[in-house]
Amino acid sequence: MNKYQQINDILLFFKQLVKENPNIDLNSLEYKDIAYKNITRFGVRQSEVPIDISQLNYFNAWVNNFSSINDINCFWDPRWAYFCQFTNGEEIQTDYIKMYIPLDLNHLYNGANMIFEFMAKNKIIHQSKIAKNIRFDDIVIRVTNKEDALKIADFVKNNKYIQDGLIKENPFTYSKDGISYACDGRISYNSTICDFINKYIMSKKNDLDSVNVSDFYNYILNYYEKVFEEPYNIQQLMNDFNLDMNMASSVFLNYKQVIALILKTSNPNFSFDDFINHFEACNNNLNINYLKITKIDNTYTEEQLENLFYETITKMSIKYGKYNALETFNNYLQTGIPTNITRLDNLRDRVINSNLRNYITKILQFKGISLEQYYYQLSSSLTGRVDKEQIIIDAVVETFNKYKEEYPENTYEIKKQLASSLKNVVYAHSYMGFTRQNNARKNMIEHILPNDILAILNKYYGMEQGILNEEQLHQFFNMYVENIVDLNCSKVY
Repeated sequence: MNKYQQINDILLFFKQLVKENPNIDLNSLEYKDIAYKNITRFGVRQSEVPIDISQLNYFNAWVNNFSSINDINCFWDPRWAYFCQFTNGEEIQTDYIKMYIPLDLNHLYNGANMIFEFMAKNKIIHQSKIAKNIRFDDIVIRVTNKEDALKIADFVKNNKYIQDGLIKENPFTYSKDGISYACDGRISYNSTICDFINKYIMSKKNDLDSVNVSDFYNYILNYYEKVFEEPYNIQQLMNDFNLDMNMASSVFLNYKQVIALILKTSNPNFSFDDFINHFEACNNNLNINYLKITKIDNTYTEEQLENLFYETITKMSIKYGKYNALETFNNYLQTGIPTNITRLDNLRDRVINSNLRNYITKILQFKGISLEQYYYQLSSSLTGRVDKEQIIIDAVVETFNKYKEEYPENTYEIKKQLASSLKNVVYAHSYMGFTRQNNARKNMIEHILPNDILAILNKYYGMEQGILNEEQLHQFFNMYVENIVDLNCSKVY
């Protein structure tokens, strides 16, 4: 399961919670911790959720174990009893890289010993802690630089015992080899995520069926633009995060940096180097910009959306097979995650940047049919949407080129004959005047009716439908063929 599917599952959990409890307000003090408790326990075995490891004597054991090890200080302060804390004795004055290393109950005690003994041996400056409950952030390490973060990451990656004990990482962060990364200064990255989940779900209370991953990140993007782009809206930040003016002023930039990182990590191409660039910009008080998430273009017509859907499934079917193409698109409809839609002919971006997902979802619900049934229905109907004028033009060009090669001195007569051929379609329903070459005649027979030719001629010359008599039509046929040949055939005649 990839991170976007995990996020989707979390959002669906809260969607269902509000559906079943319509009077609940996740933003209220009574309920706002629901998100934090459920999200930080994501991926934890149910049997491990209620266990308090401080009652298993883990905290005292760590304090005793590290009391004889140089370059590390382990302590447990009863006034802050939820965490056992580890430092190397030096206070961190700058922003830091936060590393979450989530270990299950069976591996937490020994795994933590291995990690912190490694850090002491390498004299790594850090401020770290271990929570008394198993969570996806039960071990939190703060270091001051990229080099130390890479040392720890390499140690964890190559330690089989630790790798065997890792639980699912935080899907809302950048993660690699089981470690999740954040930088959040004086606020909490995970708490901020949880606040946004509460706000987002409550904003969709009257439209819960539209809850999805893409919409969630668009919600955060809109918030970022409203609050942190000039003119700043510090009052909304105060209201939404329950801050007084002094507090809001001191952490305003911090919130901007954290929310920007939340947006950045939603990009599937976000890398460790991108994270470090963000961290260094935060540490140097540089301006933090989010990675642009393109807003959906709602200007597509229904016909354009149908054509886009048909093109997407058809081209993916050629590449991956029809079953896989339909399954991939179905997954996109359900999760909003476009990762597996082909990039061929820029289709992925075209799909993401349109309102196709919403349109197809509503069509399927309204008709009560499957995606496969809709595709086949659309396939049948689109045969009537061919470019009829282009079929006529192609037939004229193919026929002219064929006979021009045979009778290069008779171009005038060939054009006259083609005008008559169009006239014969209208008055005699005969297509014999067009060559079979490259299916020109076959396409005319299958797609062009007499009224199609009359409609195209009237449109071509800006005339009202039905006012042309036979003699006028004959003149217009000649002019039409002349123009087609002049624009589309080489002028060797």
